[in-house]
Amino acid sequence: MGEYAYGLYFMAVCNVLVPLLFLVKSVRTNIPWLFAISLVVNFGMWWERFVIIIGGVAHDFAPHAWGLYAPRLVEYCIMIGSFSLFFFLFLLFCKHLPSVSMTEMKETLTHAD
Repeated sequence: MGEYAYGLYFMAVCNVLVPLLFLVKSVRTNIPWLFAISLVVNFGMWWERFVIIIGGVAHDFAPHAWGLYAPRLVEYCIMIGSFSLFFFLFLLFCKHLPSVSMTEMKETLTHAD
């Protein structure tokens, strides 16, 4: 009933109603459906943390400080920058740490004997 009621309903749909699709056998055996449901549930869990933090920030103990929270440009830039840093470091890791299959390692060990 409050300003953030939409967050509760969205969270309930993502974390309660969408996983109920697993009761249908055709959904459980279809990989694209499983992937889509996993993305929705993952986003719902993220949204749950968002609702907990933003609700606490918007309604503090002092009633004169109550108000709606909206992220500012700086907060969006920090979020985009942190995602960019993660993906950059991940790509560096993928480039400089070559993957070696276990069969190649076993062949190398058997030839060394």
